[in-house]
Amino acid sequence: MKIIFLKDLKRAGNKGEVKEVKDGYARNFLFVKGLAEAATPEKIACAEKERTEREERRREEMEERQREAEALKGVELRFYLKTDGKGNAYAGVHAQDIEKKLEEMGFKNTRIELKRPLKEMGEHTLENGVKISILPQQT
Repeated sequence: MKIIFLKDLKRAGNKGEVKEVKDGYARNFLFVKGLAEAATPEKIACAEKERTEREERRREEMEERQREAEALKGVELRFYLKTDGKGNAYAGVHAQDIEKKLEEMGFKNTRIELKRPLKEMGEHTLENGVKISILPQQT
């Protein structure tokens, strides 16, 4: 029996995929659980159209991410941290802090990954080219 998956199903098929499966599997499991529907020529055409639209959206999102990544190179951010008299910071700059500042600058879905918070004073360059300056807070 030819079916169209309505949802992603591990080891069976992805949403919108048209596949040939055994009749019992389709009737007794996939249809009952709402995971698939019988494939008709109209539904196959509709599923194909949705699949191409999904791929187009995914491609546009990737292009947007690449443009944003290029724009991030050379961006400089400054953070002012409280320090003790010796220049040691009490707190650190976390990935969320950097993401928040970038969002304020107009960068939408930027994900920053740090192994640990930045606490050392001075200049830091992230993998994506963003430069972070950590300076002591003026009192």
